[in-house]
Amino acid sequence: MEQKAKYFGYKQDTLKMKTKKRKNQKDTKKYVIRNLFPLYNACMDNAYDLFEEARLLYSNKYYQRSFFLALTAYEEIGKAQITADYINDLVSKEEFEKSFKAHDLKCAYNQRFIQIHENGSSELIYNTNEIKEFTKKRVQSLYVGIKNNHQPSSPGDQIEPGEAKEMINLVEDTFNEIFNAYWLNQRIGTKGLFK
Repeated sequence: MEQKAKYFGYKQDTLKMKTKKRKNQKDTKKYVIRNLFPLYNACMDNAYDLFEEARLLYSNKYYQRSFFLALTAYEEIGKAQITADYINDLVSKEEFEKSFKAHDLKCAYNQRFIQIHENGSSELIYNTNEIKEFTKKRVQSLYVGIKNNHQPSSPGDQIEPGEAKEMINLVEDTFNEIFNAYWLNQRIGTKGLFK
């Protein structure tokens, strides 16, 4: 891949993609934290269990809870991806630690991309503003809301069966992408997906 980057006129360091926070982190020393592989595996295992439970609930017509568990699986995959990228020195310690608390960060990270600048440098980009709908739907899938006239708005009124199916499909597609990338590249996280 470095040859391909060189061919297109980019410097050799083009593929040293890091988030802005990692680039700005005062500690510029590369760190590799090998003891986090069990954490990555635990997150992926939990995500898969949540996915299977979401499918089970969907098949039994519990669409709202199915949506919630599928979205939670999607978040757990995002946390695993951030953990993998922390191992590979692509995200900051702050981003890694925040991934265990912030729902939007975990979802947004699954939709990350690499931005290559004109000077040949690259940056790993994710946008938490673009996934606000996920956060809203997460709440709607569990809790009764209130309408303007003080009437209840139950999860069944707010989450359609099709939305649950779409979320399950998104999780399945994300798993497939990760497993295929690992199989092809033998790497986890962004370095496996974007190699």
